[in-house]
Amino acid sequence: MTIEVKMSKVSLINVRKSDTVFMPLGLLYMAAVLEKNGFKVQVIDIFTYDYEEVVLKKIKDFDPKYIGFSVFTPSYSKVKTLKDKLNDLLAKAIFFAGGVHPTILAQESLLDFDMDFIVRGEGELSLLEALKTLEREDSLDNVEGLTYRDSQGVVKNNPDREPVGKLDTIPFPARHLVNVENYFIPPGYIRSYFLDRVVNVVTSRGCPGCCTFCSSHLLSGRKVRRRSVNNIMQELDLLIAQYHIKGIYFSDETFTTDHDWVVNLCDEIKKRRLPWACATRVDFINDDLIRKMKDSGCKQVEFGIESGSEIVLKTIKKNTSSLRIHKVFASLKENKIRSFANLMVGSPNERYEDIIETKKLLHEIKPNFSLISWFTPFPGTEVSDWALEERGIKLKIADYDFDFVTAEQPLANLSAMSMEQLIKARALLQRAVFFRNYLSMFTFHNIKYILCAIIFSFFSPLKLIRAFSLSIKRRNLEHLIYYIFYNYQEVLFKRKRAKITIN
Repeated sequence: MTIEVKMSKVSLINVRKSDTVFMPLGLLYMAAVLEKNGFKVQVIDIFTYDYEEVVLKKIKDFDPKYIGFSVFTPSYSKVKTLKDKLNDLLAKAIFFAGGVHPTILAQESLLDFDMDFIVRGEGELSLLEALKTLEREDSLDNVEGLTYRDSQGVVKNNPDREPVGKLDTIPFPARHLVNVENYFIPPGYIRSYFLDRVVNVVTSRGCPGCCTFCSSHLLSGRKVRRRSVNNIMQELDLLIAQYHIKGIYFSDETFTTDHDWVVNLCDEIKKRRLPWACATRVDFINDDLIRKMKDSGCKQVEFGIESGSEIVLKTIKKNTSSLRIHKVFASLKENKIRSFANLMVGSPNERYEDIIETKKLLHEIKPNFSLISWFTPFPGTEVSDWALEERGIKLKIADYDFDFVTAEQPLANLSAMSMEQLIKARALLQRAVFFRNYLSMFTFHNIKYILCAIIFSFFSPLKLIRAFSLSIKRRNLEHLIYYIFYNYQEVLFKRKRAKITIN
């Protein structure tokens, strides 16, 4: 006679800083692994327009033994507040956290959040082993990838766990644990090609880049590990059958590092006739690959251009040049694939002359959309060490509770300009790309979504007036445009939720 061991309940919580509609795939992968091993899992993805009391009630009613948080630095304060409230409601629960922030600042996160343990790096195997160990009431001493307090209250940092070698061994994300309809809201992930049923899919982990402002290598390493094309297609076929998806956004950090793999993937995507988009680096893509991607349905490629100044590119270790950027964007334009350029203002010792070079580059390469954000020294990055050593700047974690895209000024000025000059420099670049950004969206395909967003904005006239007033005050119409689309998503989100509740 065999005795079935009943595993405990686990709540996994994602606290959002903004309302981007990306599914929290990191949590959903961990949920899938835990479910496969017998645990009963709840996934809570908290949008900014969710009511806190409703979220707390859901978790309390589920009555989990274990409660885990995915933590990004900008969401630090929200996580801390929610954890304290859950601690009052579920005092016997065992709390843990994972993600980029706890991986980089493991001991600080353990103590600041008053967690029972921290999962460092890729969490699937470490979390599974930790929970199985706790279910046996054993010590966590031998669980790789954990930071925790022992029975004496002493903080212990166990050895790191090697990243998952064969990604095909990880089950597909447990999307059934969230309401997928919440994420099928236009304009979707492909920012220049609006769709209402686009899904994000991860095909690899790791990034070979050495950018001074990035900390992703601390979570997944610099060696790129890929899923097999067959494994990815199994997931896509499942998504097509279950959710009737209309498009894909591959949210890998650097999608095109292996050209042969991309070619094989393109052949399979073409058979399914799905529009798709991805992000990559200009040093990992060429004309032949761009043509192949276009032929398979690629609508947009996103790049971290960062700057048009050779000096800045060298300073932040981008390992590229303006010449290479020119070539890639010219090829995209020739093949009628839309381009999305991410840039940053305020990098270490950046001068106004560098801003002018960036403006010149943008005028020449003409991206379909350019996003200008503030250069931010996040914890664990090379530039955060530089800021402390060279400028004596050490930011408090609570300081990061800001949006480095929409904020009026950066958290820290690392440039060679005054704060006033820096703010004007960013405004200069924003004005340079404004009309191209938004006029390029007015395509026949997108127009119905744009008109709906504008009409929906009039449903909340007071909010619309406030957004318009703020745009006038800041002399930046993008604030109004952001409001119109965020409002559109919020209205659709609430309508879908109401429909599900009624049904």
